[in-house]
Amino acid sequence: MTDIHNLNRRLEATLRKVENSSISDKNKKAIFEFHNFCFSEGIGAGKIQRYVFDLEKIVNLLKKDFDKCKREDIQKVCWFNRKARFRATRL
Repeated sequence: MTDIHNLNRRLEATLRKVENSSISDKNKKAIFEFHNFCFSEGIGAGKIQRYVFDLEKIVNLLKKDFDKCKREDIQKVCWFNRKARFRATRL
């Protein structure tokens, strides 16, 4: 099947961005393990690219390792996302 949307290339670019980013090695490892898990579950490249993209954004908002996050940290990210979506609908 032809990849007219270049999903595989976009996924590879997103993975390179994570690899070259300043996030901790621990979080990079978690993101790459999740990427591998998604592929093993048969999830498509487009959806995985979005997951990896979102995880990289989330870890930058949290500014800490995933395994150190608490409920309040996750709520902060949800609040930030909700605030950003609210602003986008008001434009």
